[in-house]
Amino acid sequence: MLSHKLDPGPASGPPAAHAASHRGGGDDVIEDKIVIGLANVSGTNSFVMSGYGLLLAGLATDTSSAHDSSSDGVGFKQTSAASAGSDACYNFPTTAAFDTVALPKIRIKAKIDTAANVRYFYGLSSDNAAGTVDADDPAAYQCGFQFSSGRDTNWQLALDNNGTQVLTDTLIAAAAGVYWFEIEITATGQCKFTLEDGDYTELYSNTILLNVPSAGNLLYLVVGGETTTTAAINPITYKIEVRVP
Repeated sequence: MLSHKLDPGPASGPPAAHAASHRGGGDDVIEDKIVIGLANVSGTNSFVMSGYGLLLAGLATDTSSAHDSSSDGVGFKQTSAASAGSDACYNFPTTAAFDTVALPKIRIKAKIDTAANVRYFYGLSSDNAAGTVDADDPAAYQCGFQFSSGRDTNWQLALDNNGTQVLTDTLIAAAAGVYWFEIEITATGQCKFTLEDGDYTELYSNTILLNVPSAGNLLYLVVGGETTTTAAINPITYKIEVRVP
């Protein structure tokens, strides 16, 4: 199960405005997070993240962040420093840990602005610090979408159980734009990956039966990337959902 007791709230699930946007099936969305705007507190602008359950809090690793609103949606835009090894990453604290035995289903809507000189990760990792985006093969259990421009042309499925990373090529080229990343633990040792574009057109779907993180290993949501050159990256996170059966 999840790492601590959940109170998913009323049986009716999330507010209607949130529920209308959910495309992940009939299970209740027990965790939800989305940027909803700016607030002015004591004369200082701060970002307002709407969330409940485990996703009330997060850890940002970046040089700066900004509210972003466009035809793609309202999002949390992060900017790395313009130096190699700088992160623009958002992840979750130790209070927001998942165990694959709970069969979590994760959906992330995000936008990348470049596929050059960069490394990205969108998914679950046992490293809740920025270390997950700092290496092609981080020292962590992992289950997510990964792209490293020094190694890849296409989005990869990255799975790691017991210290051995296994990659599966999606054959979908990583390019600037909006994606929906979906990761679903469908059964013990099984993970279904689905990749959609910003218009919900399915680009790729596959169920992997090997190297899925085993029960008892706590995993955290990690989204974003690291620049590997002297140019900043600016990934945007629009939406994160978590479901369990």
